[in-house]
Amino acid sequence: MVKLRQRWRTVLSSEIRTWRTAGLIGLVVILLVVVARISGGLQPLEWMAFDSLMRLRPVETIDDRILVIGIDDQDIQQLSTYPVPDQVLADLITTIARSEPAAIGVDIFRDLPVGSGRNALIDVFKRNSNTFVINRVPTGEDIGIRHPDGVAIEQVGFSNVLPDADGHLRRNLIVLPNSQDPNSYYSALSFQLAQRYLATQGYKPKEDSDILEFVSGSKNVVIPNFDRATGFYTNDDRGGYQILLNFRNREQPVRVVSLQEFNAGKVQPQEIRGKVVLIGMTAKSVKDFVSVGAVPTKLPSTYLGVLVQAHGVSQMISTVLNDRPLLNTWAIGWEYFWIVVWGVLGLSFGRGLRSPWQILLSTGIMSAVLIVLCYVALLQGWWIPLIPAAIVLVLNGAGLATALFYRDRQEMETQEAIRQHTVGQVFNIIHNGPLQQLARLIREEKDQTQPDTTLIDELLTLNQSLRTLEAKIDFVAHQRTGEIVIGSEIIDPSYPLDELLTLVCDVTLRRQQDFPHFATIQHQVIDIYSFDDRTLSSEQKGSLCYFLEEALCNVGKHAIAATQLWVFCGKEQNYSVIRVTDNGETQRLTRRRKAGGIGGTEFAEKLEKQLGGRFRRSLNRPQGVICELIWK
Repeated sequence: MVKLRQRWRTVLSSEIRTWRTAGLIGLVVILLVVVARISGGLQPLEWMAFDSLMRLRPVETIDDRILVIGIDDQDIQQLSTYPVPDQVLADLITTIARSEPAAIGVDIFRDLPVGSGRNALIDVFKRNSNTFVINRVPTGEDIGIRHPDGVAIEQVGFSNVLPDADGHLRRNLIVLPNSQDPNSYYSALSFQLAQRYLATQGYKPKEDSDILEFVSGSKNVVIPNFDRATGFYTNDDRGGYQILLNFRNREQPVRVVSLQEFNAGKVQPQEIRGKVVLIGMTAKSVKDFVSVGAVPTKLPSTYLGVLVQAHGVSQMISTVLNDRPLLNTWAIGWEYFWIVVWGVLGLSFGRGLRSPWQILLSTGIMSAVLIVLCYVALLQGWWIPLIPAAIVLVLNGAGLATALFYRDRQEMETQEAIRQHTVGQVFNIIHNGPLQQLARLIREEKDQTQPDTTLIDELLTLNQSLRTLEAKIDFVAHQRTGEIVIGSEIIDPSYPLDELLTLVCDVTLRRQQDFPHFATIQHQVIDIYSFDDRTLSSEQKGSLCYFLEEALCNVGKHAIAATQLWVFCGKEQNYSVIRVTDNGETQRLTRRRKAGGIGGTEFAEKLEKQLGGRFRRSLNRPQGVICELIWK
């Protein structure tokens, strides 16, 4: 129990040290992203992401409770005048009123008389209390635009919009305070029309309340003010009573007809009765446009202002009657908690995963999960931080992967430098030590009056073996990483595997001075067929070449009096096979390990695990040895 506690303490201490080192950088990244968000630096990116996900929502149906009569360029040509005269508007409103709509909204400024018919227009408003006209409330340096004189203030709705810093409209102003009278306020045209329509459905705004709430019997629907602190909006105007516009996801949210079509009788009275009718300008020459990025339209900067009014009316009506969700955000504390969680998740990839590719893959998958979560939340009426969460996830995830790539490369370069240095030292030791001594011994023996020829032959053989080893070490010392060294030859691993194995056989079987038992072989059968090596890396192809070299070298070293050699490299029953068979005098098979290194058997066993195959060394009948590697 004591040892177990000590072990856990050691593990915990190691984890704390690791998180202190790697986690510190990740926390700095999270902190920088939070600071950038608080200062408004991420606001444009968040707005772009918001608009993109809004446009990706499923297409919604047209709201048939609202009709827009738009005066287009052809209508202006037919009228032969612009602005539209008061008499034309008065006649249009009178015609609409006969069909008993719930409300009529005139989204055309009429602060000054236009042509004849001003008195007729004022009389129409007086006769129809459900008819409303726009003005623009003075704000700051904007002096505003008055409503027509003679129209009751209760029939006026402002058209002020609140575009964001990038020029796009995402919020709908419902109520603005009256700077001259703190006990009164101005209502938006969209609010006036929605309120009037909902009254016909039995809903009325709750009086003496700071929150907009529609009540019908025991049912009440709250439309909360978008005034809570959020990183989505930092230093923007939050005055008045405003909501995030939950646009209907279609370019034209309601039916739109031209003035000519309406006058031609293409709108039946039942299509107006009990509904909201908006009159506005749709002529492109008038340029009554609002820039909207959250609606799927070809030109976001030329979205019709009257359609924005229709969106505002539709949103309030649909929220009260159809439970269509409003858009809202989390409390700012939860937003930053969400960001920190995704930043820590990115850090955890670097701690739990060791492969840079695994980290990148996990980061990519979780980024997709994050986008899906934000999209689903948006469908439910919640906008949660996407961009800052994605930034901390990617930087802490992909950033760690990049660091691991760099670390692995540094480790490889360090190991290669150590290897080159070690091989160089071994080369120098052999060249300056045993070879020089052998040369001296051979000279001295030859200088004897009666030299021992047998000893001289053995010394010359040893000298040749050492020089062969010296040449191979020299090649290894100067080879580039990834090349295959077979005997004294360097082979490019980019060749197909069957060509590489053919080269290995050719080079190895020519080394009869190094392997004396090759000299007794009278019959060779070498069958090498093409492999599907597309799934093999260069390192794996090199390992297979070394396996074949080792198997052939074992024949040359241990197959006493062998006269036949069979080499097969190819496919057998959907398996890839490398097999070397001899008929030398049978020796007892042992699993020999090289002291201080990896022996041939151990190398083959590691290779079979790497390839998911099977290595086998067995006796050949009646004599000899079979050495083979099989993999899928």
